[in-house]
Amino acid sequence: MTQIKTKKTRIHDSFATKQAIKRSLNDPTFFLKASSVEQEFNKENNRLLIEGTRLLVWSGSPIFLIFGLLDFIRYPYDARLFILLRIIEVSLALICLGATYTNIGKRFISSLSALIVYSTSLIIITMTILAGGFVTDYYIGLIIILAVVGFYLPWSTLAMSIFATTILSIFITTNFIIYGDSSLNYIIPKVFFLATTSVFAICASHFNRKKLLHDVLLRLKLEKANNDLQALDEAKTRFFANISHELRTPLMLILGPLGKLLETESDTAKHAVYASMRINAQRLLRQVNAILDATKIEAGHLKLRVTEDNIGNQLEILVAAAQPHATVRGLTIETDGLKSLPDSIYDPDKIEIVAANLISNAIKFTQPGGKITIRANSDKDNIYFSVSDTGPGIANEHIAHIFKRFYQIDAKTTKTHNGSGLGLALANDLIRLHEGIINVSSS
Repeated sequence: MTQIKTKKTRIHDSFATKQAIKRSLNDPTFFLKASSVEQEFNKENNRLLIEGTRLLVWSGSPIFLIFGLLDFIRYPYDARLFILLRIIEVSLALICLGATYTNIGKRFISSLSALIVYSTSLIIITMTILAGGFVTDYYIGLIIILAVVGFYLPWSTLAMSIFATTILSIFITTNFIIYGDSSLNYIIPKVFFLATTSVFAICASHFNRKKLLHDVLLRLKLEKANNDLQALDEAKTRFFANISHELRTPLMLILGPLGKLLETESDTAKHAVYASMRINAQRLLRQVNAILDATKIEAGHLKLRVTEDNIGNQLEILVAAAQPHATVRGLTIETDGLKSLPDSIYDPDKIEIVAANLISNAIKFTQPGGKITIRANSDKDNIYFSVSDTGPGIANEHIAHIFKRFYQIDAKTTKTHNGSGLGLALANDLIRLHEGIINVSSS
C-alpha cells in the first residue's frame, strides 16, 4: 500500500473545494502533493480572474455610460449628478484596468476586482437613494452586477456570499432608513428579486469553482501521466541503446576470428560450420545495429551523411547479393528501370538499409516458385523505387501498423522467419529522415 505524506496546506476557497482536493489526493491512482494542486489552482484562478476583470471593465464601462441617457429621460433634474457618478466610477474602473497589466496589479487582482465591483454597486445604491429609494427601477443594476460576478468572475463561494449579503444589506438598510414609509408593495418584490439573484449567483460561483478545480486536477493528472510515459520511453530508449552497445562489441570480436578461420580452414565440414556461425552472427549484428539506429532516431541523434550517388546502381548491387539466396528458395528476381535513375543526393548507407530490409522481407515471405520485382523511376524532384512480390500479402487491418516498432503480424510467421519487427519501422524512420514517404499496398 502506497502512502503519501503531505503537509497541511491552506487554499483560499470554499469547504467543498478543500474537500474535493482531499478526495483527489486520497485517490490511490493519483499521486500529487496538495501544494502543487494549490499552486496550479491559484495560478489558473488568477489567470481567469485577470481575464474576467479586464473583460468586465472593457465591456461594462461603455454600457454603464450609455445608461446615462436613461438618467436624462427618467430623472432629468438629477441627470447631471448621475452622469458625474458614472464618470467617477468608470474612471476608477479604468485605473484598475490599467493596473491589471502590471505585475503588482496581477498580484493583487482579487482586491482590484473587488474594488471595481463594490464601488460600482455602491454608486448604483447611491443612485437608487437619489432616485426615490424602493420605488426606482435602478436596483436592476445590482441584479446585473450580481449575475455577472457570480457567473463570470471566479470568486470563491465565501467571497461571493459576503458580497451579495453586503450589497443587499446596504441597499435595504439605507433605503429603509431614508424611505421608511415606503409601501411594502415596492419593497418586497425588489428584495425578493435581489435575494433570488444572490442565491443563483452564489450557486453559480460555487459550481464554477468546483469545475475549475476539476479542470485543474484533470490537467495535472494528464501532465503527470504524460511525464511518466516520457520517462518510461526515455528509460526504454536508454536500455536498448546500452544493450545494443554491450552486444555489438562481443559480436565484432566473434566475427573477426571467424573471418580468419574461414580463410584458413580447408576442411569442408568445418568450413560450412564456420560459415553458418558467421551468417548467424552477422544476422544478430544487423538486429543489434537496427535497435541502435532506432534508439538514435528516437533520441534525435541519428544524422544523415548525404553525398551524390546513384540509387539504381546501389539497388543492382543489393539484388546481385540477394540472388543466390533467392535461387536457393526457388524465387525469381526481376528489375525494371534501375539503370535509368539519375544521380541524386542522399545517404547511401541509410538507403541501403531500407532497400535491404524490403528485399529481405520479400524473399523471406514469398513461397518457392514466386517472383520478386524491384522497380524504379524518377521525375524532376524525386526518386521512386518499389519492391513487389507474389507472396500471401498483408490483411488490411495490419497495413496501418506494419511500420510500428516490434509490430508483427503473426507469431507463427515470426517464429518461422526470425523476424524482430524492427526492419520496416527502421526503414520508415530512415525514409522520413530523407523527407520521403514509404507506404505499402497489398492485394
